[in-house]
Amino acid sequence: MSEFNAFLELLRSALWQRPIDPSLFPATTDWKRMYAIANHQAVAGIVSEGVPFLPEACRPSEELFSEMHRMSVANVRMHARMNAVLTEVTTLLRKAEIPSLLLKGQGLASLYPIPHSRQCGDIDLYVSKDYQDELLSLVRQWKKASHLVNSEKHLSFDYDGVCVELHYGTEHFYTPKVDKAYQRWSLNNLEYVLLIFMHPRGFQQPLTAKEVEDRYCRYIEVNGEIILIPCVEFDAIYLLHHLWNHFISSGIGLRQICDWCLFMRRYSSQLETKKMRTLLTTFAFFPVWNLFASFAVRYMGMEWKDFPFAEPVEDAKVEKLMEIIWQEGNFGRRKPRPKGYIVGKVNMYWRVTKMIKAIYPFYPREVVGYYFYFMTLGVKHFFLDWRHMK
Repeated sequence: MSEFNAFLELLRSALWQRPIDPSLFPATTDWKRMYAIANHQAVAGIVSEGVPFLPEACRPSEELFSEMHRMSVANVRMHARMNAVLTEVTTLLRKAEIPSLLLKGQGLASLYPIPHSRQCGDIDLYVSKDYQDELLSLVRQWKKASHLVNSEKHLSFDYDGVCVELHYGTEHFYTPKVDKAYQRWSLNNLEYVLLIFMHPRGFQQPLTAKEVEDRYCRYIEVNGEIILIPCVEFDAIYLLHHLWNHFISSGIGLRQICDWCLFMRRYSSQLETKKMRTLLTTFAFFPVWNLFASFAVRYMGMEWKDFPFAEPVEDAKVEKLMEIIWQEGNFGRRKPRPKGYIVGKVNMYWRVTKMIKAIYPFYPREVVGYYFYFMTLGVKHFFLDWRHMK
């Protein structure tokens, strides 16, 4: 428990740039263990930024601190590469008259006190499905693009060592009626932002900050390029929905929750409350909203005012959520899948079934919907693989 409390104190200190209680870090603190936990939770860069808030006597050894510093330097380089690829890809799309919106990623990094402390993932851009055929032939012409994989969901490829995904949609609910409403809302929301810039100006010329602000839209500026991002109501729902879907399918680390917390701390006062209540009701999403808000208030240093309409849930549910996140780690990587096709399939089935039983009380309808989806997809892939192996 002392290790758990110390780790969270370090994380909160880095997120909110506040002093640390040094009594949680006695001379016997196992810093290697602390650093291993940070890696499992994909927050090593963030946690390392909390160390300077400690008195020198409470800090890790010089050897370990040097290792943390090297990782921080690597993060800086990775962010520079991500930013370079982001601006290059969006510029290439713009010159081809294909508008795009940035989802998550570098748009969230800018919310952190020290942006490069956030562990990088891939680059996710939204583009209209109308461009699907055109995109495939276009990306094939880019010399730095390789390993193209096209699907109904997105076009993914490697660009100069960075994974890029061009999405034709965002997330899915596993309840058909709710998913239909979500798809209509999410696509209309994203398409609206792109359309108001397509007409009448076109998209080949770079955007200016004034143009975006005059249309009451959001953007980030990366290497001098103005990059559009979704409206605040969209991100408030989407970021939570995205981490929830990862949570039930493969597991999440605290990094995804840090992303959502930093977003809500910055933008909750700008949300249109009537619209947000309608959305949360339409998508039957209040159980997840309340659960993660309760988690954030208890463990992440957030306040109830950061989450409009949120109501506390039972302590047992919040503690269970933390137990799962703590044990599983980022995308479940703390417990890797064993080698071997059959052994791997059985292990995956066992893990998902065990997870479903544990999280069923959180959001029963969606959890059951996901389980049927998982089983159907698993059987389908098994028979497809079996045919290829014959």
